[in-house]
Amino acid sequence: MQKEFYRNLLDNLFEGVYFVDAQHRIVFWNKAAEEITGFSAQELLGKPMWEHLFLYIGSRGPEPMGLCLLQQSLREGRLLQEDLYIQHKAGYRVPVSLRVGPLRDSRGLKGAVGIFKDNSRELAHMQKLRELQERGFFDPLTQMANRQYMELNLQSRLYEKKRYGWPFGVLHVKVQRFGRIQEVFGQKVADEVVKLVARTLLFHLRPFDVAGRWAQDELVAIVVNVNEAKLKSIAQRVATLLKEPAHTGADILKVEVSVGATLALANDTVSSLVNRASKLSP
Repeated sequence: MQKEFYRNLLDNLFEGVYFVDAQHRIVFWNKAAEEITGFSAQELLGKPMWEHLFLYIGSRGPEPMGLCLLQQSLREGRLLQEDLYIQHKAGYRVPVSLRVGPLRDSRGLKGAVGIFKDNSRELAHMQKLRELQERGFFDPLTQMANRQYMELNLQSRLYEKKRYGWPFGVLHVKVQRFGRIQEVFGQKVADEVVKLVARTLLFHLRPFDVAGRWAQDELVAIVVNVNEAKLKSIAQRVATLLKEPAHTGADILKVEVSVGATLALANDTVSSLVNRASKLSP
């Protein structure tokens, strides 16, 4: 019963999990591992850890790394981590973050455990940041797009709205009493508050939405392919998440944030759209 409980627990994780014995044979391969790699447990159980399953992309091209990392972890008796690529069963490569560590019991080494997750979203975010930096559209404090980039993006979306009717909405997020925070806690804490709000907004938007810093205490997000109900739901979720107290070093602040949202209209300008969103916060 206990064994089945833990098996079900591992099968319900979002991360891929596998166990190998002391001879490097795969003895467990969970559901997430099947989904990320395309290989079923039935195909892999009892077989040696496939050397070419985890690849490292170096200057010489793809190099087998998964088995090497496993062997190193067993040899050194410690947890190791590496950003690699999975060779999917269908032939393409999936970026993953892999952690491998030895498994021991009272009688000694039993094998190893590997845990990996799809890193596609994180890599896409980092690529977007690099592109923003290279083009001068980067806000260094929040690690997101600056106002110039957001204005250009909004202009493009409005053009698409007029020509093709493609719907999109705007979220406007403003830190309330920002001047008071600066006065009482100082600029460093005020900056930390803006960074916290920015991260919360970024992590709870969809991967294809865009967010940037609009002003010192204001952020704007462009939310595409939404109707009014969906946009309102996203705005409410962001507002709810930002109601929690903010931990900024030694200080714990109750940060008040207004979140306004509006769908773009065919006759909107960038200014009219953002201004309307800023006035529609609850």
